[in-house]
Amino acid sequence: MIDEKLFIKISDTNFHVFDVTTIKDIEKIYKLYPRKEMIRDIMKEKIIAKYNKIELPEKITVEIFLLLSEFCFQNKVEPLEACALFKIISDVLNLIRKKRDKREIYENFKKFVLTFAMNRFSTQIGILQKETVYLITTFFIEYIYKRFNMIHYCLTNKDCITLETREASNYDLPKVEEISSGTEILPRNAKILRQYFESHRPKTELEQKIEMVLEFEREKLDKKMEKIFQEQDDEFNAKIEELFKKKK
Repeated sequence: MIDEKLFIKISDTNFHVFDVTTIKDIEKIYKLYPRKEMIRDIMKEKIIAKYNKIELPEKITVEIFLLLSEFCFQNKVEPLEACALFKIISDVLNLIRKKRDKREIYENFKKFVLTFAMNRFSTQIGILQKETVYLITTFFIEYIYKRFNMIHYCLTNKDCITLETREASNYDLPKVEEISSGTEILPRNAKILRQYFESHRPKTELEQKIEMVLEFEREKLDKKMEKIFQEQDDEFNAKIEELFKKKK
């Protein structure tokens, strides 16, 4: 186990690893399990110390930290590594508070992890092991990335919005008399209704025969007229051709 004071002495900047929790905090949290209420109180104290309030965004942060502490305990993450994980998730939540989009959050998360896993000076100690990098990535995807819209809504400030309903346009509907004020008219007394009902009435056998005869005669007349028109067209065309010949 690495002593916290020694670690700070070796790394002057230390990337603010202990901004959220210290090694002693993590050890205390591990001892308290499974008493979640007491662990929640510890997280709440950390959040109040940072933001000086405990409203909805801070309450959501407390619950995410509670999930992370349980996640670290169940996966037996070393206290120093757990401090780094709390710092990473805290930085991610701060970016969400600033209304950054989902893709930007993901890219910054990768940078945070690389900072604690690889991008260290030679005099500094690489905090995160390969297995821990996998664990924090799993936590980020399951509890933050997949629930990004909900967390984003809870962490960001809400502007007051007043909704007003207004008419798109003003118009008057046509005045329609009440149906009760009308006069009842029987179908046989209304010409249009009478024609409608008569047209939908089944035809008698005699009416059908008459229609057949009329249709036959109409076809004969159509053919006769077509023949007459054709003869007239031929005669006209012949006269035109004769005139052209005479001009030549």
